Amino acid sequence: MLRSVAAVGGVIRLPTVSECGQLNPIIRGWAMYHRHAVSAKVFQSVDDAIFQALWRWAKRRHPNKGKRWVKDRYFHTLGDRNWVFSGQVRDPKGKRPAVHLFKAHT
Repeated sequence: MLRSVAAVGGVIRLPTVSECGQLNPIIRGWAMYHRHAVSAKVFQSVDDAIFQALWRWAKRRHPNKGKRWVKDRYFHTLGDRNWVFSGQVRDPKGKRPAVHLFKAHT
């Protein structure tokens, strides 16, 4: 599972929404399949590995920008969750709803 996350995060030219669109089904499917057999620590470590991969991707994508700028650009606060990887997609009506990355440990 983490290899597929690394493969998606390793492609530097994908926009943020494409990242979320590709990662959400992988994370959700893995978490739903293993929810009865895997402990919370494993889910937390998976979330941490995904965060680390996305953080490295974001810093690599913008090498001349500071960490604060990268955080403000790609990671937002959603309710009580901080550092949620998210982006916006333009729908057919021209609106730009936010798309957030699913978290394995919920």
